[in-house]
Amino acid sequence: MQIRRAFRFELCPSGAQARLMSQFAGSCRYVYNRTLATEKSLSGKDKAHRFNYVECANRLVLWIE
Repeated sequence: MQIRRAFRFELCPSGAQARLMSQFAGSCRYVYNRTLATEKSLSGKDKAHRFNYVECANRLVLWIE
């Protein structure tokens, strides 16, 4: 017999913490959308192109500049 347990937590961030979490979520959305657009364009040009995490991670440094 298995006993399953779950815990529920509620976050109560201060104003500054809520802004930081919002900025973090926005940054994640930006990186995801830009990576998706880049991969779509690369796969459109070359049908043999495969997603490569290392290449995507190396592109992040170029996007910051």
